[in-house]
Amino acid sequence: MAVAASVSCPRLDFSTPSVRPLLDTTRIIVESFASAENARSTEIDGDFLSLSPHADWAPDFAMWLESRCSRRITLSDLKDLRAQWPVSFNATRSFRGDEGLITDDLATFTATTNFHAWPREIIAFSPIKLQTRAIYRSPASFGRRLSVSETLETKDGNPAAPVRETEIAIERRDGSGNWDFYAYRQDGRLANESRFPVGFRPSPTACLSCHFSVLTGLSRRSPNESDD
Repeated sequence: MAVAASVSCPRLDFSTPSVRPLLDTTRIIVESFASAENARSTEIDGDFLSLSPHADWAPDFAMWLESRCSRRITLSDLKDLRAQWPVSFNATRSFRGDEGLITDDLATFTATTNFHAWPREIIAFSPIKLQTRAIYRSPASFGRRLSVSETLETKDGNPAAPVRETEIAIERRDGSGNWDFYAYRQDGRLANESRFPVGFRPSPTACLSCHFSVLTGLSRRSPNESDD
């Protein structure tokens, strides 16, 4: 398990014109690096992302933060952060209280949740994956809001087809309304990438390209907020 690190950096400077539009989505990445009890420790103030001093951060992010808190953030800085994030995100899931559910292998997750007994929706042809998808949503009795999406090796809506990939959306415990995203490969191992028609893309970075709402500033379970 990764050990949290203490770092003091009151704010990050996003005043570079090419970087400013990325402030909202970068906040989601920054919050995901925070420990569970400090997940609400960021705030947007003009061109700056303000952070609560001495928060407990994931160690990889603490190093990134310390080297950049005294200067303006560049596109190269964000590229480095986004490349690093998928690996660190899975490694630090204990900080978000997810380690009991999001295990290293899909078999354990399946046994723990029994999600195949949850209500299921079949999407015969997903415009995102260009495959059939089976969506399972946790009932209220489960005690935690989760969605499990299986991408199937078919395009004709057959729910009995083999599973290509399993993706998890899980609501955070901090009451912020944000959701986090995880992916399991076909072999059942927790992954830091997700499969799309154009190839593999980093997870959860690619997930937020649809699931992050610019209207609310939140990462949501469904790209269509009315379905949330």
